[in-house]
Amino acid sequence: MSKNLFLAATATAALISTSALANSNTVVLNQNGVDNVSLANQVGTGNTADAINQTGDRNSSTLDQIGDNNFFSTGSYAQDGNDNIQTTYQEGSDNSSIVFQVGDLNEAYVNQLGDGNESTIDQGFQYGAPTVNGSGNYSNVDQQGNENTNFIDQHGDDNETYVEQIGDENYNDAHSDGHNITVDVVQVGNGNFNDIYSSTYTNNNNSFDINQDGNDHSSDTRSDGDFNTVIVDQFGGNNNESDIDQDGNDNLANVSQNGSDNESDLLDQTGNNNSYDVSQIGNGHESIGSSIGNDNSIMISQYNGNDNFSSALQTGDFNQVTLTQDGSLNVSYVTQTGNNNIFTGSQVGSGNSSTVTQ
Repeated sequence: MSKNLFLAATATAALISTSALANSNTVVLNQNGVDNVSLANQVGTGNTADAINQTGDRNSSTLDQIGDNNFFSTGSYAQDGNDNIQTTYQEGSDNSSIVFQVGDLNEAYVNQLGDGNESTIDQGFQYGAPTVNGSGNYSNVDQQGNENTNFIDQHGDDNETYVEQIGDENYNDAHSDGHNITVDVVQVGNGNFNDIYSSTYTNNNNSFDINQDGNDHSSDTRSDGDFNTVIVDQFGGNNNESDIDQDGNDNLANVSQNGSDNESDLLDQTGNNNSYDVSQIGNGHESIGSSIGNDNSIMISQYNGNDNFSSALQTGDFNQVTLTQDGSLNVSYVTQTGNNNIFTGSQVGSGNSSTVTQ
């Protein structure tokens, strides 16, 4: 059976449902206003959907594409306004999905199980000008295996993002802009990397929690302002690294890396209630740090063996550093320049060395 569908509608109170079983499937749909709903299901061969744009009012859209050359879009400002929800599910072959939702109660869920996965969700559509829109954003992406990638941008209002990528070439990029931002990313195995950058539009209640289990971990975070927190765990083995940089307000960053070529690096938290807490248990440890101003503290522990090194550097206000490196090629430098400096150290076994300036 071969079915090729092109649907275009400008409708009030529209519900369109379509399904295609095999061969060169395509669906294109446009709906303009009031009770929009759309469902599409395509089972095998050339799947595409290429549009599905719904402009205003009670929008919702659901799409399943089960096998072969899947792709989906809802480009050109996509669901645009009012009670948006979008659900996508793509099972196998060259998956891709793109969802844009511009304003009001946005939600979007995507689930891609195997092969060429990629996903993009943008829930506020800020390209260059202050076209911010946004509203109740929430996103949820789950990608199980093969060439995973994902980007989510959220821009304004009640943002949340959850992403989980279980195996193969994982990569994620979150970007969140402003208001009650929360992001939670879990990547279990293979090429992991993550990047979150929170942008501006005056940020607000940031929090990120990243958790990567095995293989080529890396993480990279930048944060800007308000209640920042970042926690990164990169467990039991392979090329851990983390890199965080936060600008202002109630900062904290907490990194814990369990085994393999660990490194952390905070280089700056700049201002307000800073703290940085690192614990790296085995293999290539290194840490560095910095803090610049306000209620600084840095605490490091790099335990029972391998290549420890640390450096702390803090410039002003209530500074404090606490360090413990238990075994192997320990080294430490600490430099704290102004206000209530305190340092407490301890390096138990192997190549110890230290330099402290306060």
